[in-house]
Amino acid sequence: MGKWMKIGAAVLSMALVAPSTSMAAVTPSRGKVQYENRTGNYSDAEEKEYTRTETTIVKVEDEITDTTTSTTTKDIIEPADIVFVVDSTGSMGPHIQNVKTNVEKFSEYLESKGVGARMAVVEYKYIISDGKDSTKIHTVDGSPWHKTTSELKKTLDIIKSGIGGGIGVNEESLVDALGFVANGDLKFREDAHKFAIVLTDEGFKEDNRHGYTTDTLIQALQSNNINTSVITENGLQSFFEKMIGSTGIIADIQSSDFYGELEKLADVIFKTITEEVVNKNVKPVESVTVTSKGDSAIKIGNSVTLTARVMPENATEKKVSWVVDDDSIVELTISGDTRSCKVTGKKKGSVNITAVTDDGGFTGNYKVKVIDGKTSGGSNNNSNNGNTNSGGVTINRGDQNGGNGGESSSVVISVDDIAVYPAKKTISKGSKFQIKLTADADSDISQEEFDEMVEESVDSITYRSTKSSVASVNKKTGVVTGKKKGTAEIRTTVYTADGKSRTYKTKVYVKN
Repeated sequence: MGKWMKIGAAVLSMALVAPSTSMAAVTPSRGKVQYENRTGNYSDAEEKEYTRTETTIVKVEDEITDTTTSTTTKDIIEPADIVFVVDSTGSMGPHIQNVKTNVEKFSEYLESKGVGARMAVVEYKYIISDGKDSTKIHTVDGSPWHKTTSELKKTLDIIKSGIGGGIGVNEESLVDALGFVANGDLKFREDAHKFAIVLTDEGFKEDNRHGYTTDTLIQALQSNNINTSVITENGLQSFFEKMIGSTGIIADIQSSDFYGELEKLADVIFKTITEEVVNKNVKPVESVTVTSKGDSAIKIGNSVTLTARVMPENATEKKVSWVVDDDSIVELTISGDTRSCKVTGKKKGSVNITAVTDDGGFTGNYKVKVIDGKTSGGSNNNSNNGNTNSGGVTINRGDQNGGNGGESSSVVISVDDIAVYPAKKTISKGSKFQIKLTADADSDISQEEFDEMVEESVDSITYRSTKSSVASVNKKTGVVTGKKKGTAEIRTTVYTADGKSRTYKTKVYVKN
């Protein structure tokens, strides 16, 4: 079939590639448009009903606000306005029937999906030889918008290729036709997804009544969020590539089923809308607390279970990571859903265990003390030089004496051994939290060693907010304060005794 297509990854954005060269702004003049009107069969009540904002029906999942993780599905209606810009010069003779057939099938596809998209038809030839009236906007009862496939078919049947066009190739007045689309003569709905689909077997000249160049036309289409696609002959792909940018499609006008390429474009749009709406329904985490089922003091070999309670109860992402400040004292066993943690005593001592939410980086702490007692199951017989299983956060301890509690050799902290905590945080307006230094997860220094050596290894620390109007930070203490709703980044620069420095980042999300 010789069919080819290009679909951009960000179809919903409707952005077209801007020209690579700068140019003076062009204010196009509004040319008088030729309307090709016919009488339809809509009543005033039907017309009023259809002008409501409703087109694309997509499926969206909303989480039920109870303690379960069940979901419900509802219909979301999104508007879409589609303009078919049809070349009707003599050279289109072999293609005009194929164009009608495929456009009708595409319209039927939208109807089968439950999509009542509005569709318009703009016809063009070459205005220099055929006159300005050869560019026509087809209307029904004075409106350019067709509401059903049957109405669209009646208009397409009016279009017949015939004598017309330039004396050479690539002389059709597409810029003139698209000028009416870019100028707003069709009166798109403001919140509609807007599409112009060009159907032609030739390139074009810049002759037009609006004062556009090709580049300024592309800019106008872009500024009005109009996504442009082209159905044309193989070999003209490069000719139209700049016009469609990275967001539209190019398909072969000789293909008997190029409507399938338009369906793929529509499917990508529907999918993007679904994902966008789902993201709007995310319920963020606000806090986490850690509680214990059992005593906070356990004997060697015994266990206690900690539970992380993530709030609110209907938060979307409730997973947590568990971190212990000394894994030679206890062993952690994390549940599959990460919401609980079994702590088993290995040797005498005290530890602080922290639950960190994946969403927002909120923390909850619990202290566990391990006391002398009979060892159970030999859990204290395995010296631990390895890693702590902490729900996805691994901290290398690196005991120099086999983890048996001996004195460790002197180690100087470098920028490679340092991380900041938290890496991200969600706070309310007016709330505060403090950024702290911690041992990097890949460092060979334990948290206990890090805390002992940080004063002699770190010369100074500075803190800076990339958007202090959203989240400010005390340049000396690292205390962050939420100012207003938005996102900011706190940059912590650490200068170490070995003469090096590094900047670490904390993402801050401030809500009202």
